[in-house]
Amino acid sequence: MTEEDIALYFPLPSGEDPQDFYDETLFTYKQFFTNKVPITKVFGRKLEALKKFHQAYLKYQGMEEVSYADDELNSEVSVFENMKAVFAHFQRSFSEVRLRISMAQNAVELANAVKQMMNVYEQYALSWPEIENSELNVKIGQQPDAMEMLNAIDLFVAQGKGFEDVYLQAWDSLIYQEAIRLSLWKKMEADV
Repeated sequence: MTEEDIALYFPLPSGEDPQDFYDETLFTYKQFFTNKVPITKVFGRKLEALKKFHQAYLKYQGMEEVSYADDELNSEVSVFENMKAVFAHFQRSFSEVRLRISMAQNAVELANAVKQMMNVYEQYALSWPEIENSELNVKIGQQPDAMEMLNAIDLFVAQGKGFEDVYLQAWDSLIYQEAIRLSLWKKMEADV
């Protein structure tokens, strides 16, 4: 990495402490990753920028790049009996990786936690049936409120319904809209 690259990827303002600047920038990345729905194209670009930022910081500080092993990602899809179990597992796992993101001490830990987040989200999305409905204006990047979704799932499951019954829901039901949102997300992810 050249001096120009270091200045480009680690644009330290004059008079600022390098460690403080690194920590502040790392915090900005953490905020981005915890406030967005994981989309591979977007997150991939941010992770690449984070990697360059980290490498430039190390070069600026005269430190050697340490080889960190990536955390083992669990790519095995968990199978649950019903929608409520799937949602509960997702909420618990997603909260855990968001906590890992907020507690990351450096770019490498942050990148590993983000990759785990993307894996958790993919497992959740794969649990839902694919529904095509281009007439609804569902935003991929806007997750439903967790409590509202849990209440809707409770009512749905209490009626003896499961994933196979999502197709039969009214278009304005939260469950139907979540299935469409995740279907659109899966379609977008397949185009990566």
